Amino acid sequence: MMYLMLTLGSVLVFFNPLANFDGASGGLGFSTFSGGGGVKSGTMTGLEGTVESSYSKSPPLRYTLHYRQFSSSGASLSQTVVGLDYLTQPFKQPMLISYGFELGSGDLRSTSGNSVSSIDRLGWSLRAEGRQYFEYEGHLLYASARSTLQFASYPTSAGTASGTGLAISASLGYSF
Repeated sequence: MMYLMLTLGSVLVFFNPLANFDGASGGLGFSTFSGGGGVKSGTMTGLEGTVESSYSKSPPLRYTLHYRQFSSSGASLSQTVVGLDYLTQPFKQPMLISYGFELGSGDLRSTSGNSVSSIDRLGWSLRAEGRQYFEYEGHLLYASARSTLQFASYPTSAGTASGTGLAISASLGYSF
């Protein structure tokens, strides 16, 4: 149910006629995970895909939609996340700094053979991102690094697993 609400909310944000579809990126991320509920603590690695949108008549805000797939030796975690960022350019360089928050749902599964399973649990996070823009053969590209402090709780058949932890991701993107 939560996944459906996030998806519908994302459609309203990104396909609004007043919105500018600004970019898309893909990257690699690392996330720490506090265990529980039959899942061990540890570090998960994974991939992330992101699309962005902004409104030209608003304060410097960016709306993002992320899909993340993390996995470790004992569990896998899929997340669908929407985010809102405040943008600033403190230097006279083609560099952008953003601060924001995310709200999302996740699907936690065990990969070690036990029956731990949890679907569509709400979580939130705070994040900061640095982005460097550059031009390559007439196209505007960017490289970004993002740190995210995540808070989620996944009730499972074996108790409650905590998704609280720090995630760091790096990505390359194309700006439209």
